[in-house]
Amino acid sequence: MAANIVNGKSSLTSRKEIIKIRKSQEEWKGGSRLPHIQPGDIFARWIPGHANIPGNEEADRLAKQGKPPKELQIERKILVLLIAARSGNGDFKSYHERFGHETYESCTCGTDKTPIHFFFCTQTKNKAKREVGKRRPREAIDWLLGTP
Repeated sequence: MAANIVNGKSSLTSRKEIIKIRKSQEEWKGGSRLPHIQPGDIFARWIPGHANIPGNEEADRLAKQGKPPKELQIERKILVLLIAARSGNGDFKSYHERFGHETYESCTCGTDKTPIHFFFCTQTKNKAKREVGKRRPREAIDWLLGTP
């Protein structure tokens, strides 16, 4: 299925779209150009996305096999901690000091909050560790934060 509207021919495209394309053609013909761009005809064609494209079925099958990234399956509370740790913007001692905040709270466990504190904190480490499986702490943190 295609629309060939050069010379007034059209097929299987809505009138509204054809009018838009014709308007663009006229603007193109009358518009100013850089010296190296020559005036010429515009050919517009619409081709359905899945019409006899070699390999398309295989690409669709492989795409359906893909899984969403693990971080999208992480509990929201943990994901918030990961994003804060990755960006360095969060309820951390270093963040508050950087912006000159006079007061900030330590973690309920009594330790200063750092970007990776949640992983070692006695109050949150079990949830964080469930998300990373049997990785070693340093590997787990790198994996969680997406850093090498």
